[in-house]
Amino acid sequence: MPTRPNENLPVNVCIMQPPGYIHSLALLEAAEYVVEKCILLGYQANLSKNRLIPQGLNIVFGAHISPSDDFKFPPNTIIFNTEQLPEINNSWINPAYKKVLDSNIVWDYSAVNLKCLAHQKKFLVNFYHVDKLNRLNLSFSKYAIAQRKLHEGFPRSGGDAGHSRRAQRHANVAALA
Repeated sequence: MPTRPNENLPVNVCIMQPPGYIHSLALLEAAEYVVEKCILLGYQANLSKNRLIPQGLNIVFGAHISPSDDFKFPPNTIIFNTEQLPEINNSWINPAYKKVLDSNIVWDYSAVNLKCLAHQKKFLVNFYHVDKLNRLNLSFSKYAIAQRKLHEGFPRSGGDAGHSRRAQRHANVAALA
């Protein structure tokens, strides 16, 4: 990772979420990815909401959501930008958030975004596969196989295949039982 803290110090991946604002959970999977990558690299990493730690490293998602003009992130903070910075009319890129980006180390998913930042404290973070984040069971169940067979039983063009299609559908439905 671009910034390597002492491996004995914790890494806190924090999602900023104002009260009642559920949309910040859109950042959850990206934040979970960073936690898992830190763990794979040997760090003690956890995920938190609205909590910054005084020791270790804070990686903040959602800093663009309602930033305060007078709030300053501690010096052990990295801002993970998830907004599209080149967009001219992006309501999330307000003066307070620009100040946050200008005064902190920034990680971003987009090289295009990084070009919009004038300072050199910026790093591209690519997203790759992490086994622990698999959430879908992609193995074919009896149902999925039967569904595939059902669709394969239909001819691509007309003809007198109606009888064989009905027989195939009955066989596929029987396979589900």
